[in-house]
Amino acid sequence: MLRSLLAAIDGSPQSRSVLDLAAQYSKLDAARLYVLLSVDSAYTLPSENGHIKPADEQEYPAASSELYWKSMAMWR
Repeated sequence: MLRSLLAAIDGSPQSRSVLDLAAQYSKLDAARLYVLLSVDSAYTLPSENGHIKPADEQEYPAASSELYWKSMAMWR
């Protein structure tokens, strides 16, 4: 019987499947679910008022994508 469960996600598209599976397992045993979000700090871009500059998005598409998936993971 589980009392707690830790799900580590990185904001990638597969993270949603990981969270769904972890939620199913935690419901079976009424376990507490903890979620750890990991984002590579090498992919950070400066923002102004919470928005990335369009020029930075074009210049650094990988960083822009990483920040997008991080924001999607944070609000689900």
